[in-house]
Amino acid sequence: MSCPNHHDDIYQSNQLISENNNNTNTYRITCITNTCQCVLPETPTPTPTSTPTMTPTPTQAPGAWIKLKDSSFNSTNSLTSKIPYVPAPFDSYDDNDQSPYFIIGSSGLAGAPVINLGINGSAKTGNPEWKATNLNTSYKMTPALFYSYVKARKEYKKITNLNEITADGIYYYQGANPLSINSIPTEFNSFKIVLLSSGTVNINSDLNGANLKSIAIIADTINFSSSTSQENGIFIANTITTGNNNILGLKINGNLIAQSVFTRERGWADLNRPSVFIVFKPNLYIDLLPYLSTANYEWRQLQ
Repeated sequence: MSCPNHHDDIYQSNQLISENNNNTNTYRITCITNTCQCVLPETPTPTPTSTPTMTPTPTQAPGAWIKLKDSSFNSTNSLTSKIPYVPAPFDSYDDNDQSPYFIIGSSGLAGAPVINLGINGSAKTGNPEWKATNLNTSYKMTPALFYSYVKARKEYKKITNLNEITADGIYYYQGANPLSINSIPTEFNSFKIVLLSSGTVNINSDLNGANLKSIAIIADTINFSSSTSQENGIFIANTITTGNNNILGLKINGNLIAQSVFTRERGWADLNRPSVFIVFKPNLYIDLLPYLSTANYEWRQLQ
């Protein structure tokens, strides 16, 4: 190959072009002595672009949810308790093993027309899981029916003030409506009672003292103040509200039965904690059995 006389000029397809040509297909022929070398222009090596590390989106808790222990659940309304993926305990009495169950401990049947435990595929009503849907449930103890039963079968006392409670028994409150309980009445520490009201009972204080006796409150409406945190007793009403507090849950030791409407507006900053925790206490029913049910005795005289 004979070297061209134009050393260090720029050529394309063996044709001389001007040195200021910006065609990306150009090349340079450099001739030294009788040797010519074709050198392609250097292509800048691109700087590698690092692949960003994807930060997983945290699993969000589904919002306020309810939890039961050693209990069953039965409702004519749909059950919605969206259990988070990583449940946190309500307190030290709650399970701390992150079990995604609606009922923990000795779990019983969960019955409702529709049961919605959220998107957690591991969520169950309990372990073992006993549930029933599309039920037609009739309640046996609405406040009105219980009052009719009491009038027909039980001894009871009508009162207009809680200080008229003087012994164990059933008391039918007929005083000012609503009845507001702003502290633990002395009578609640002294006697096992069933308190019946056809109106509204506002519970503005925690009924959980060490000396508290077994009590049941049955009314048309029961409202818990938003500042309450733990109530010990059996609470039965057509309508029950928990009070609105998104940083304080509510615990019930005993039982809570809302016949028609249960409005729960409790929560925690940690949404993985249940907002309402109901722990069934059978000893309350045993203590109040003479007033909540009838006892039949069968005997024979032996000669």
